[in-house]
Amino acid sequence: MALLWSMETRLYPNHSQCCWSSPPVNLYVHIPCRLQTEVITSRTVLVDRLGLAGAGITMLMYASPMMELVTVIRTKSTRSISRPLTVATFFASSLWFYYGYLLQDPYVQVPNFPGIISSIVRLYFFWRYPVEKVA
Repeated sequence: MALLWSMETRLYPNHSQCCWSSPPVNLYVHIPCRLQTEVITSRTVLVDRLGLAGAGITMLMYASPMMELVTVIRTKSTRSISRPLTVATFFASSLWFYYGYLLQDPYVQVPNFPGIISSIVRLYFFWRYPVEKVA
């Protein structure tokens, strides 16, 4: 408890301004309280945080179809993958990546690179495991 108290007072020396308990129980109680009182005044910091959030969500969006590859490998069939969506994702992420490259904006460029890679991997599986014709 003493070590936790010393960590708390070093991280938040004036924690009594935003927190209600005198001896801290743990850091999990005080970190959200401290983050609530922080106001972002710099436009640059706000743009950076929004850019990071958008980049993370975009990367998750492009990585989500990769979960279908487990089914493709197990069944040796690409029925579960949408071919038009794969091609559209490849072109859209390639264009956004190139646009970010021209602007030298990593918040546009970096999150679209996984879209290119995941589309190429899915196109490879279309070539490797063609869809069988149903008679």
